[in-house]
Amino acid sequence: MHPTDSASISKLTDFILLTIPTIVLPLIFIQDKSSLKRLLASIALLSTVLSVFALPQVWSGEGLFIGFNEGNYMGLARLTGLGFIALLYFFMNSKSKSKHLILIPTLIVAVVLLSTGSRMPLIALAIASLYLLSKVFIYDDRSIYIRKKAIYIVFTIIALATILYILLMNGYFKTILFRFEVLFEDGVSSSSQGRTNRYEAALDMWNQNFILGGGFGSFGKYYEGSGIANYAHNIVLEFLSELGLLGGLWLIIFLAFIIISAYKGIKNGDVTLNTTIFIMFIYFFLNALISGNINDNRALFMFGIMVIAALYKSRVYRKEYVNNNLIITT
Repeated sequence: MHPTDSASISKLTDFILLTIPTIVLPLIFIQDKSSLKRLLASIALLSTVLSVFALPQVWSGEGLFIGFNEGNYMGLARLTGLGFIALLYFFMNSKSKSKHLILIPTLIVAVVLLSTGSRMPLIALAIASLYLLSKVFIYDDRSIYIRKKAIYIVFTIIALATILYILLMNGYFKTILFRFEVLFEDGVSSSSQGRTNRYEAALDMWNQNFILGGGFGSFGKYYEGSGIANYAHNIVLEFLSELGLLGGLWLIIFLAFIIISAYKGIKNGDVTLNTTIFIMFIYFFLNALISGNINDNRALFMFGIMVIAALYKSRVYRKEYVNNNLIITT
């Protein structure tokens, strides 16, 4: 099956005009550690500004979802989740006096993130928690070190969680709670059932076109029986069903190269910066496993390239001053 319908042409056009530039641009503009930090600052600022503008929607309680551009709640959720991670980076690397100022936009972004109604907030917060843990502990020469500021971090997490819990008890975040509840109830969640049906169709499509797949943009025609644009809601199954085994192998090699680059960058370079960029990549990869097609998830490829760029264009090797930074060793 090698379709030439409008859905396939539209997907290919978006890939050429939108996705490919997204992949190439980081290689051009990421020159050193400073350019990476400026990018994170831009993400943090943009997510904060949009969150401030979204607060009136949150306080009014009107509508199930919070979003811009005709209710694009998923786009707002992805951006605020990304901004939350960026803000945590600056929180962890700022001076003590500046930390309190960063907590304010962090709280605002977290509130909007949980209010959007998208299930991505839980993923974002879970990843952010892993990030915090990675900053609390240092593993070196078979020893585990705990930073002096670990207690401050723990109290900060407790404070944020307490504020969010108070808002929850006052009727906020109901949409996200409901969507997680119905996700695990049989016969209720059309969203989860729809994804399951698409997963099965994608596997069937791959079995019929094992090596080369059904063709780029062909899933909608296979699943719907017409040229309607549709996708598998899973980046791995999308590659396998439309591009076959060869496409799946390319994706595996791409992911492996990113993981290896992240490991080298975190081990030998700026550990905080490289960890943050890698976590952003993981954030979009997890999202790509449940939603969006290859063009919707172009940020996945952008941050994947940034992980590689952070290694090869930002070789600033770290120096740990154990006596000044650590209080407990095991």
